[in-house]
Amino acid sequence: MESEEPPADPDGPAKTQQSGSNPATGDGATVAAAAADPSVAEAEAVDHALDRVVDTLVNQTKAAIPRRKLRKIVRRTYEDLAAEATITAFLPILTARSAMETIRESGLLERQQQKEKPIILVVDEHNSARSQTAAALFRFYAPGRFAVESAGIHPSAHDDPIVAGNLALRGVELTDAPKPMTNEMLADADHLIVIGDVEQSAWASADVDAELWTIPQMHGISDQQLGSVFELIDTQVRQTLAEIDPEHELLEPVT
Repeated sequence: MESEEPPADPDGPAKTQQSGSNPATGDGATVAAAAADPSVAEAEAVDHALDRVVDTLVNQTKAAIPRRKLRKIVRRTYEDLAAEATITAFLPILTARSAMETIRESGLLERQQQKEKPIILVVDEHNSARSQTAAALFRFYAPGRFAVESAGIHPSAHDDPIVAGNLALRGVELTDAPKPMTNEMLADADHLIVIGDVEQSAWASADVDAELWTIPQMHGISDQQLGSVFELIDTQVRQTLAEIDPEHELLEPVT
């Protein structure tokens, strides 16, 4: 049985550089520099070898992970290995193996393979109440239509049991555990919600525009105040879903 060809990689395979040319300048500057400084030639050889590693990983992952992400993983893996290596001849081979192991252990491949659903990422400072509530409501109102994640800049050790109980009374289950936001989350996100006073530098690298929500804290307030904040988050979630998924008919508000 013939093996299925991997899907086309939107970034395209690494291109073999023609002798005497530099893709950045279009002339022979690289060759001249390499002749004058052997370290230039060595750096180019490393880059070329790592491009081949990326090509290998594109095939092994069936192009499920964008090449730009694979490049970052490969380069980081190579630098970590090179920092401790005494013999460098086999570093590209070791880099390919280690990078693939990192991809498997991190769950990145599974996440990318499942990304037929757009990803909503909800971020706040502690990921124990507001972002958790918003994520739970996104899942409740649009089940199966999005992959929803929540995260915090400085996540708490556990979620707020009072908030979880408040959600449960409305038939909404809080399922996330507080976790830190990562660059991978930002890179994967199709829709980014930022709640509260989160420094812009924390999420500025995202490839999508952030939707900023001004939501009061949910900790240390009365049940009546908590209900009001819950209603505010519920309204924001419904408004966002109406904009990004207008064909989906929402359930009645749970508040």
